[in-house]
Amino acid sequence: MRITWFRALRGVAETETAHGQLKDMLSGKLVVPGVELRPLDRWNIVESLIANKDSEAKALFESRGKNAILPATAKNMPTWLRPARPDTATKSQYFEEYLHRSERPEDWIEISLGSFNWWNQSKITLPFLARALDALPQIKRGGERSFSCWDG
Repeated sequence: MRITWFRALRGVAETETAHGQLKDMLSGKLVVPGVELRPLDRWNIVESLIANKDSEAKALFESRGKNAILPATAKNMPTWLRPARPDTATKSQYFEEYLHRSERPEDWIEISLGSFNWWNQSKITLPFLARALDALPQIKRGGERSFSCWDG
């Protein structure tokens, strides 16, 4: 249950106090008894801080390879966190990549869509919904991008 509550906190943390607790977990200052933070948990904390415009999020993101707080676990992880930024320019850039950059692996798209569609950013992401729905027939036909999970 502790890991479930930890992950819930990470998902809904919006206040400065909650952000402080997440950063304390990253640094090891705050420990949830019986819960060892995995590298993915650490990246997800940074994603939450990015999505909620925390003032230290960029520094934590950039420090991932420079210290033990955020060990790199996969070369694509930093790129799938960036769509969490709550601004239209970033969302537009990634939306275009979803549709037109065929060299992006399907699993990268699948993971980064969670960052793109952060729960408290619907005012920014809602305008992309109609465009995404309009693109579905082309995608299903195997247009610029083909998603096997949508075939058949």
